[in-house]
Amino acid sequence: MYPFIHVFNKTIPTYGLMGVLGVLLGWLYVWIRCKRENRELETDCVVLYMYGFIGALIGAKLFSLLQNLPAILNSFTLGLDGFIEFWSVNFRGGMVFYGGLMGALLFILLYARRYKIPLKIHMAILVPALPLAHGFGRIGCYLAGCCYGHIADLPVQLVEACCNFILCVLLTAFSRRAKDGHQVLAAYLVSYGILRFILEYFREDAVRGFLGPFSTSQIISFLALCAGILIFVRSLLQKV
Repeated sequence: MYPFIHVFNKTIPTYGLMGVLGVLLGWLYVWIRCKRENRELETDCVVLYMYGFIGALIGAKLFSLLQNLPAILNSFTLGLDGFIEFWSVNFRGGMVFYGGLMGALLFILLYARRYKIPLKIHMAILVPALPLAHGFGRIGCYLAGCCYGHIADLPVQLVEACCNFILCVLLTAFSRRAKDGHQVLAAYLVSYGILRFILEYFREDAVRGFLGPFSTSQIISFLALCAGILIFVRSLLQKV
């Protein structure tokens, strides 16, 4: 693992570096597609992407804190030094993807409603950028040595990264044929929901929590799959 790299006497965390790289490449993807396919969408798509990024940061951190709620409540009993140390550690790290996804979609929806932007057009370009950025984030997880689950020969972070990149390609192809960008979002939620549900069996992350035989992420994956199906059906019914 390579949690840090050293450049010009500066120590740079690889997780953060890969996260930033993923966000920038996601933005570049959106910008290039707008330039090639529909220049009129460029400004709105780029702004929506940046708002989604802000929402993702907030949502990912909030979900991380919620997962550690018992420890957070206990931090109030640690004394001043223990309290400060606990919060400094928790704010430096800890991000939950599903929280980030929900935050991104919420911020995009709120901005679109505020300025009356038709998301069924823009989603076709925005959605494939999600697994692209996420894939680099998972590479960052591998380099930092986190999110590996139980010890195994299979580097599940890299498997998920590769699957995300493949998903980006497939969604790009589908988005050029889909008549409604909401169908692209639905395809993403269903595809990633199934992928993440399966990969959770290789992670067994006790820190993420379990509900009966399923991990918290598996429960959310199932809900994401259901949401994707509902969005797709609703999109089809609107065309009837």
